[in-house]
Amino acid sequence: MSRSWWTRCCFLLACIVLAAACLYPTLARLDLQSTRFPWKQKMNLGLDLQGGVYLVLGVDFHKVYQDVLLRQVSSLQAKLSEKNVLPELEVNSAMARGEDPRVFVSFPPEKREAFHRLLKKEFRSLRLAGEKSGQFELGLSHDDRTDLKDKTLHQSIEVIRNRIDEFGVSEPSITRQGSDRMVVELPGIKEIDRAKELIGRTAQLEFKVVDDSKMRELDLPQILAQVEKEHPGTSQGQNFSEYLKKLNEWVRGRIPSGDEIAFDRVGDSSRTPYLLVSKSEVTGMDLQDASVQMDPETHQPYVSFVLNPQGAMHFEKLTGDHIGGRLAIVLDGVVH
Repeated sequence: MSRSWWTRCCFLLACIVLAAACLYPTLARLDLQSTRFPWKQKMNLGLDLQGGVYLVLGVDFHKVYQDVLLRQVSSLQAKLSEKNVLPELEVNSAMARGEDPRVFVSFPPEKREAFHRLLKKEFRSLRLAGEKSGQFELGLSHDDRTDLKDKTLHQSIEVIRNRIDEFGVSEPSITRQGSDRMVVELPGIKEIDRAKELIGRTAQLEFKVVDDSKMRELDLPQILAQVEKEHPGTSQGQNFSEYLKKLNEWVRGRIPSGDEIAFDRVGDSSRTPYLLVSKSEVTGMDLQDASVQMDPETHQPYVSFVLNPQGAMHFEKLTGDHIGGRLAIVLDGVVH
C-alpha cells in the first residue's frame, strides 16, 4: 500500500477518535463539574433530538388597547378638572369588539369647543371616532395602536427571555411569529407545566424604596453566607423565584420585618443583594407610558415614564418622603 493511503487512514482514525471524545460527555451524560474527563463541553441538542417545550404564545391586544385607552381617558379627566374645563366628565366604557376599543364621554354641549381644543392639543394619541350632541366617541389612533403592538411584543419577548434564565437552558429560542404571536423553544426542559406557568404569568413591575440605612448596619453577604451554610445545596440558578421566596423566609428575624432581600441579576454568581422595603406604593398599574429618550446635553439614553394621576400622587409622596434615597425598579422580583 502507498504511503498516501496510510496517511489518509490515520487522518480518518484521528477524526473518529476526536469526534468520539467530543460526543462522550453528551452521550454518557457526564457531570462536567465533577468529571475528570479532559473534554469539558457537551453538545447542545435541539428539540428534535432531546425533546423539550415548544410554545406558541399570543397577546390579547384587545385587553392591551383597552387598558391603555382607559388610562388615557383617566388622564384626560384629570387634565380637564385641573384646567377647570370639565370638573366632572361622564365616561361610559362601551368597548367595541376586535382591536379597536372605544369609550364614550358625555359633557355639556357648551363645553364642546374647550374640550375639543384640549383633546387635539395634549392627547393626540386619542382619536375622535364619532360625535353626537354632548358626547364624544374616543379610541386610540391607528399609529399609536401599531406602535403599542410592536412595543408590547418586544417587551413580552424580553420578559420571557429573563424568566427562561431560571431553567438554565443553554440555547433557548424566542422568535416573533406574525404580528401578534411568539414562539418559544426550550430544549431539554422536562417541567412542562412549570414552564407554562412561569412564562405565561403576568409580569409584575414595582417601584420599591431601598432601605439604605439598614443595609449599612447589616452585612447582607454575611447573612446570605450563613443561610447557605444552614441550607446547603440550594440551587439559586435553576429555580430563582422559588429560591428568593424561601430565602426571605429563612432570613426572617435577621432583617427588619418590613423589608425583603432582592437581587439585581439572575443566573450570575456575582449578583448584588439589596434590602428593599417590601411594600410597593407604585406599580406597573400606575404606569401610563414609558419610552427611551436621549439627553440633548449628554447624548446618553434615559428612560422617560408617565404615571396616571393616582400613580403620580403616590410617586410624589414616595419620593418626597425619601429625598436622597434610592428607588429600585423591580420586575418579577429582580432589581433592574
